[in-house]
Amino acid sequence: MRADRKEKAEIPVPLAAAAAPPTGEPALEPGAGLCQPAAMFLARVIGTVVATKKPEGLTGIRLLMVQPVGEDGTPRGKPVCAADVTQAGPGDLVHVTESREAALALPDPFVPVDAAIIAIVDHVHQEPFEEGRP
Repeated sequence: MRADRKEKAEIPVPLAAAAAPPTGEPALEPGAGLCQPAAMFLARVIGTVVATKKPEGLTGIRLLMVQPVGEDGTPRGKPVCAADVTQAGPGDLVHVTESREAALALPDPFVPVDAAIIAIVDHVHQEPFEEGRP
């Protein structure tokens, strides 16, 4: 390298930015995978998962399929398999957390899960967004 040129410092790209789809879609999509930051989102229970063998820490924990939903309740993203500690049922609106926080929601916090249902939602009230409001 020539003495009159400085070397460029490489700037690390956050994993979420690196995983962003090339279509311009947001990178922070529920159920998008392990490269995303921890997320909490609302979802609708759409089915169950039957596992004849699973890690010891998941014994007695139900696995449910949930469909992330948007603010208006319409499906958003891909369905996710989540460990259920709330006894949610088909059609229930649930609060889901992902990543390490999902494992912490279970009785044994050292289990291999990526998503956990942490609440059954009874009602959602959202204030209208006002620009400039704290």
